[in-house]
Amino acid sequence: MEKSFSPAEQQQVKVAQYYLTLLMEANALEQQGSLQKAIDWLETNDRGLAQIQSAFRTMMRLSHNREAARLCSAYPYYAPVPLALNLGTPEFIQWLLTAQQMSKMLNEIEAYGRHTFNLGIAYFRTGQYELSLQYTREALERYRATQDQMLIADPLGNVSIIFRNQGRYEDARRYAEEALQVAEESQAPSVIAHQLGNLALVSIQMRHYPEAISLLERALSISLSVKDDTNVLNHLSNLGEIHRRSENLDKASGYYQDALSLARELGDQASIGNQLNNIGLVYAQQGKYAEAESFYLQALGIGRTFGDKRAEGHRLGNLGSLYYRLGEYQKAIPYYEQCLQVLETINHKPAMEVALSNLGMAYIQSGEVERGRWRLETALKISIELGDTYAEELNRARLELFFGGSP
Repeated sequence: MEKSFSPAEQQQVKVAQYYLTLLMEANALEQQGSLQKAIDWLETNDRGLAQIQSAFRTMMRLSHNREAARLCSAYPYYAPVPLALNLGTPEFIQWLLTAQQMSKMLNEIEAYGRHTFNLGIAYFRTGQYELSLQYTREALERYRATQDQMLIADPLGNVSIIFRNQGRYEDARRYAEEALQVAEESQAPSVIAHQLGNLALVSIQMRHYPEAISLLERALSISLSVKDDTNVLNHLSNLGEIHRRSENLDKASGYYQDALSLARELGDQASIGNQLNNIGLVYAQQGKYAEAESFYLQALGIGRTFGDKRAEGHRLGNLGSLYYRLGEYQKAIPYYEQCLQVLETINHKPAMEVALSNLGMAYIQSGEVERGRWRLETALKISIELGDTYAEELNRARLELFFGGSP
């Protein structure tokens, strides 16, 4: 028999229901394309975030009752992106796992699928690609059963993204092409544009730059026609990335500047940080190191403000690489060390491998050879564990160059 609430517990449920309305309002703001407003809403309203955390923990404790269990499922259902940014991904994963369990107990089929899908995204952000793939594929199978083409396209696209980050580009392309086909069948312009952009990212990694430009220009045209500013922003940024990689630095800078202007117009602080970092990359390639450092530091500050550990780690690594390029290895090492420490907090192994390999080279170049060897060997072990053949070959080559091979 379901256990009833005491009067004190009934009051706690009422409080939890009130804070659910804050999440629902944040969700509405996010759906309108106002992610920053959604984040600010949770941070400023009646000490919202701290109270939401407290209410969620209380509902977990009372989840023997269906109403409390329903609230446990509902909290992560609404505004998952603002919640993840405010809580931090590791804590949000625990919320999602609880919500998934409660939705299964309550037979909330749609909510279970959404929690499963969001777990795939959350594990991806921490670099746990196999877990991300597991949950994303489960969500895909559940969405296939609904035959809702708009739902099916997203997990297909996310499987492609996971494979792309694992260096499995042919698999990534196959899923991206299927996601685009499903999106086109749905006839939803924003979904089509998003999946065109996803396929373009695979083409970028495969160095098929003309194809990627064609896909992104089509995606940009669609997104502009339906005034989908979020997709417009992403496409501008990715066009900048293609031209940066192709050494068309003036064009790259133009796209990044346009993306930065739009991000500022939208109040999207996270994207502002991304574009500042991208502009810093262009300056670094142009040999304008003082300007690059300034933009990296601005981007780093924004990443830290949001608690975005992946962004923080990446930007610390960029600063390390800037000083490495200048031959100032003693300045590069602390940034690489900080980069590694940040990435270890979220166990983001692919990025940790890069940081370790770069750190190893910096130590070797500074004369601390054994410290460098240990980090290169650790980077090699991670690259083998991840199945990243490019990184494995690079680390073996570096060990061969300085030490005559790996152990």
